[in-house]
Amino acid sequence: MNDSLSLAHFLYVRIKQTIAQKQYIKCVSIGYSYEENYGNEYISVTYDVKVNDAYWAIPSLNEREFMFEGSPNYTFTLSTNTSRYEYKRGSKLLLLLEFRSIYESLTANAILQLEDALDPGTAIKVQDISKWPHANYAAKDIRAALQDRGNGFKLDRFETDTWQWARLHRLARQTRKIYIAERTRFKLTDTLLQQLSAITLTDIHSLLLKYDVPIHINGLHTIDEVHVHTAKLAEALKQELATTGYRYLDEAVIRRLIAYLYDHFLIDQKNEILHQQQAVFLNNLLIQQNDIVELKDG
Repeated sequence: MNDSLSLAHFLYVRIKQTIAQKQYIKCVSIGYSYEENYGNEYISVTYDVKVNDAYWAIPSLNEREFMFEGSPNYTFTLSTNTSRYEYKRGSKLLLLLEFRSIYESLTANAILQLEDALDPGTAIKVQDISKWPHANYAAKDIRAALQDRGNGFKLDRFETDTWQWARLHRLARQTRKIYIAERTRFKLTDTLLQQLSAITLTDIHSLLLKYDVPIHINGLHTIDEVHVHTAKLAEALKQELATTGYRYLDEAVIRRLIAYLYDHFLIDQKNEILHQQQAVFLNNLLIQQNDIVELKDG
């Protein structure tokens, strides 16, 4: 039995049982979660039933215990520990899309059955999969691969994208007040940074996360573009330049980006720094009697 039929059978049995005992049902919840255990990757589908007071009023404990039989979980396997490095390139991405398609169609049918059969007032909750980054990035990578046959399925990029997705969204939420107050500081994007530095978006995002640089994100299901606080990025680049450990960017690239930021986004700060440097230079300049001095520009 393939995954589609197996999951359909799992839900069919649970739904049939729920409808048969509908007078005892308060809420039905269907959801999913990505799991990894000892190198085995899988998606766990959960069908959970919450009972009402009528259920607890049943005097027979034995009757209550055997009223809802069977496991409330179904496992959709993505890869196993022994085969995770053997499956064909891109198969995991295809399995993620396959699961999303199966889940969407089967849960839509489940909602129709439950709404039609259960007593009024019974809550039905189904976890939305349209915003799940794993499936959305899988679709994005496959589309990219189809448009560029030489690109192939970039599993390493996919893993990093899904790993960084939640962290970047969390950083955007944490720095939202800064974005609202200083929106004009967020004109620089991660894609422009990539063009200027020729480094990957992965390394750019890692740098932003490392120094908690305030950001604003475009895109919900996948991150389409990240807007970066220019002044805070300049501070982060200076810190990266001073680090003695691993750097996400080459020293020459960091210096070039700092110069670009001051030339295009931080002009007032640049002028202030130049004035401070000029003042220090003049204060330390020793002019003695009989020195010849040529003045320019006043």
